Amino acid sequence: MTDYASPTVVQTSIPKADMTPLERYLLARIFDEDDEGETVFLSSCGSPNDTLEMPLGELRAAFSASQGIGSLALDLVAVKLDEWQGLADGDEVQLDLSMKSYELVLQDIVKRSPVLARIEVVTSYTCTKMRRDGFGGAAMAITAGEVRFKSTDDILNDFRTEDDAQPGKCSRPSPSSRCFGYPRTLCVVSCRA
Repeated sequence: MTDYASPTVVQTSIPKADMTPLERYLLARIFDEDDEGETVFLSSCGSPNDTLEMPLGELRAAFSASQGIGSLALDLVAVKLDEWQGLADGDEVQLDLSMKSYELVLQDIVKRSPVLARIEVVTSYTCTKMRRDGFGGAAMAITAGEVRFKSTDDILNDFRTEDDAQPGKCSRPSPSSRCFGYPRTLCVVSCRA
């Protein structure tokens, strides 16, 4: 069986003052959080969590402390708290964020922040078996107005499009050269003549 992982780093340190208590509570469960004083650094060595388990009392407290500041996190948790009215604070609950991803929480933070113009996120795709679909990466640039995403596959497609638009332009090795230390016969050269 092949196991897939997507280690992720939120490259931008996030000021604590820019997050609601609920956003920080959730992000600290989606990612590993390193306290940097005035800011936090978020990362995940495996993959960001999209199913969070937590004591209901902690979630209720973070929700209550975040009232008055509109956010996707507040709206999402309000719906779930209505469903969990009959549960006690000590009960464990599971919050599924697979349909509302963390980048939307980060976007709310950028929208309110007086200092952040963007949050940048980098993800690596890896797996335990060598497979074409298990390696690569992606980058996200999150601003108040949009979440932009580009994968390594997108970048390679951009290169192909650029190459196709410029016939005859390629870096074909000369007959006497070696290609990156390998005999020419082992090199694959993509070129449109």
